[in-house]
Amino acid sequence: MSVRHPLSRLVSAFRDKFGGGNTLVKAMHPPKYRLFWRPALRALGKRKKAPIQFTFAEFLQFALYIRPTDRHWRSMAEICSPCSLSYQYILKLETFSEDLAYLAMKLNITRVISIHKRNNKKGESTTDGTRTVRPTTDHLTLDPAYLKYYLQLPPRLLANVIKKYKLDLELFGYKIPPALVNRTKI
Repeated sequence: MSVRHPLSRLVSAFRDKFGGGNTLVKAMHPPKYRLFWRPALRALGKRKKAPIQFTFAEFLQFALYIRPTDRHWRSMAEICSPCSLSYQYILKLETFSEDLAYLAMKLNITRVISIHKRNNKKGESTTDGTRTVRPTTDHLTLDPAYLKYYLQLPPRLLANVIKKYKLDLELFGYKIPPALVNRTKI
């Protein structure tokens, strides 16, 4: 099983499926319009005429309350049932290269096919095997680049997001940044 910090997953889904707050052009992305934008426009009572644009708060309202079962933002506890299935290995996206190397060693795999690696910063990737090594606990908290999205949310919405993903945070050892804890009175 592979996991990612749930708050990072939400920002990633917002950026990928809803343009990260940028103006969206229906003609350029018909599948995204049909699957995500049009249902969100209807549900949020927004006009369907250009420009189409969503805030992070609007995305979260759609993702949490209107379409909570979409696999792109559903909790990993719901998707993979880690409490009822016995996974031998859980790989974290934040430490994927190290986790994959450990898994290869444990399974006695001596030849690994070159994989496309992501450093998880705005979709930048490397294929030469280089990776920035972070302090060992850094991967447990939210990337500062993603924190800014949450700092602009109303406290009640932020509290509901954290409540929704609380089990994922606990099961996989992820932390909530202190700046967010202070805003939600958790």
